[in-house]
Amino acid sequence: MCGGMLLSLTPVISTAQALCEELGFKQRSYAEQLLDDAALHADAGEVDLQAYGESRLQGGVRMRFGRDILFADDVRYRHADRQLRVIGRTLFETETIQVQAEAADIDLDSEEADFEQARYVAFAAGARGHAEQLHVSGSQKARLRGVRYTTCSPEQEAWVLESDEITLDSKRGLGSARNAKLRFMGVPIFWAPLFYFPVGDQRQTGVLPPRIGDNATTGLDISIPLYINLAPNYDLTLTPRHMSERGEQIAATGRYLFSHSEGDSTVEWLEEDEQTGERRYLLDTTLEGGTAEHWSWQVAYTRVSDESYASELDTTFTDAAQSQLPQYARLSYRHLDAGLRASLAAHEYQSLIRTLEEPYARLPEFNLNWQPAYRNGRVRPFLSAQAVNFRDIDETQTWREDARIGLDWRLDLPQAFFTAHTDYRWTGYQAREDGTTVDTIDRHLGTVQTGFGLNFVRQGRFGRYQTLTPQVYYLYVPYTEQDAIPLFDTSQPDFSFDQLFALNRFTGVDRIADANLITTAVRTDWYRDFGRERVVSAKLGVQWRAESSQVTLPGESAPASGSSDWLGEIDYMLNDRLRAQLVGQWNADENRMDQSSVAARYQYSEDQFIHIAYRFRRDNFEQTDAIVSMPINSRWKVAGRWTYSLEDHRSLEALGGLEYSSCCWGAQIAWRRYLAGDGGRFDSSIYLQLELNGLGRIGEGLDRLLTRDIL
Repeated sequence: MCGGMLLSLTPVISTAQALCEELGFKQRSYAEQLLDDAALHADAGEVDLQAYGESRLQGGVRMRFGRDILFADDVRYRHADRQLRVIGRTLFETETIQVQAEAADIDLDSEEADFEQARYVAFAAGARGHAEQLHVSGSQKARLRGVRYTTCSPEQEAWVLESDEITLDSKRGLGSARNAKLRFMGVPIFWAPLFYFPVGDQRQTGVLPPRIGDNATTGLDISIPLYINLAPNYDLTLTPRHMSERGEQIAATGRYLFSHSEGDSTVEWLEEDEQTGERRYLLDTTLEGGTAEHWSWQVAYTRVSDESYASELDTTFTDAAQSQLPQYARLSYRHLDAGLRASLAAHEYQSLIRTLEEPYARLPEFNLNWQPAYRNGRVRPFLSAQAVNFRDIDETQTWREDARIGLDWRLDLPQAFFTAHTDYRWTGYQAREDGTTVDTIDRHLGTVQTGFGLNFVRQGRFGRYQTLTPQVYYLYVPYTEQDAIPLFDTSQPDFSFDQLFALNRFTGVDRIADANLITTAVRTDWYRDFGRERVVSAKLGVQWRAESSQVTLPGESAPASGSSDWLGEIDYMLNDRLRAQLVGQWNADENRMDQSSVAARYQYSEDQFIHIAYRFRRDNFEQTDAIVSMPINSRWKVAGRWTYSLEDHRSLEALGGLEYSSCCWGAQIAWRRYLAGDGGRFDSSIYLQLELNGLGRIGEGLDRLLTRDIL
């Protein structure tokens, strides 16, 4: 008896179809997922249909029940209990798995199916393999026995997980394997009595792939993180760590995310360092959030047991070259429409360089700033105020109050612009010891700055044009004796193009430089594509001082009258990928270059680029820096960095790595030689990483190094 029912529906292409074809399977490409879950549809070359008992379908059998589909040569259907018995070869597919088997039993009511000698593709995991027995429960869960599991194609099976039993739960996004043995290139590299791995991209509790490294300070370094998914918005990672030269360390990292706040905290603890005999630790916390429309808060606290923690224990949470660790809490208010900003904070620092003085704590610090929004041609008043209590390690305290009030004005016209600024500033200091005031200082200063510039535009052909903007500024700040004022947060930055227009050549509040000078500068830009793309930007500027400045920092010389050094910058963008930059500081009095840098960068993508730079500062350093992260072909990539001192004739840092990646696995090897501390000591490290797609990583490779040292 021939017959059956075949439905023709609009095709729907599954996202897993390409994956199945790569792994050696062909996935259905029509709309079974739109069928009525309760319906049973069948088509076959030959059908023996019985009203009761058992019906038989043979020859090109295709059956659809709910969202599942079955292809077979010989199917027996028992009407009483809705059981299917498949004899011979069969192809069965649900939303999450496709199975080819030698025989199958399917219960249509319970949506359970059993297969023997099955080849399978798990769509969510992007995996395939073979199982002696395979049990499917519903559309989301499968249990396999006598299993081979891999994400590699049949032609290039680089790795395979062999297990007595594997469970795949697509709904939870979790897979588990019992008595699991991992083979790479046919060689066993890992065994576990119970092993968890991701199925899809959901976060799951379980043991993460270990990190393995080796360097001179820690020796063989092995970490095995345990990830605990406590809730969708917070989690915990516990990481036991073995260092052959240091001992056993434990680390814990917790993260949380709520609607108005987020944060993470890390603790690293080494009870006894086998090299130093000391207890060593790290605490690192960052929290931030907002309690209302205009309010926000931040908390950051980082502390280590000793100055050498980062360099000797190779932690990722502090940089070995970092000189201070911040510890602060801040409450902020901001009202953009009103132009108002205010904050209340407490700051402390931990110094990591013994030769540096311990930085002052700020307990507390209050800031207030107000300035209305800019309107062309309108005068804008402004107010800024600060009150801060500086405390040193001897518990000596100094209150500093600083208030500045003034007016800003700017008029922008098509052909020109004009600016004017004036302010009055009062700063008061009150030093206290044991609660008694021992010294007070008051400083009063005014500042005047005016400027103007012209705008020239030259039109070219094909949407190209050039702009030219010469500008002149005059700055006057009267001299006030300030040698008796202590230095809390003031320094002198490098002389740069932006410094030409600054109201004060010092940072901070404790020194306000006297000035009677004119700044002249010119900028030109070349554009193409009707201004949508800038090709070249060039700037040149100089200051002309009517008199020598008298305010200085200890050990520093003040700028003399006359011309300052000439500052120039050229930025050239050949296209979206290639860019070059030249920066120079020319000493006209000595007729020499005091500072310069030349850099070129080719950026193919975010992590594929070449960067070459030369940096020079007279009597300080002369260095070259080359960075590369580029593919050799579709599977191989090289990455490296080389920083070389031309003055000392030695390498300051060298990093080289090679990466291989394919559809199912990747490997990285990297070597790094770097300056480990302030004593001029160099260390070398080797990093290895093996990544098995769909399973995890083993070892530590280029990813962390590229993030920390290159990008």
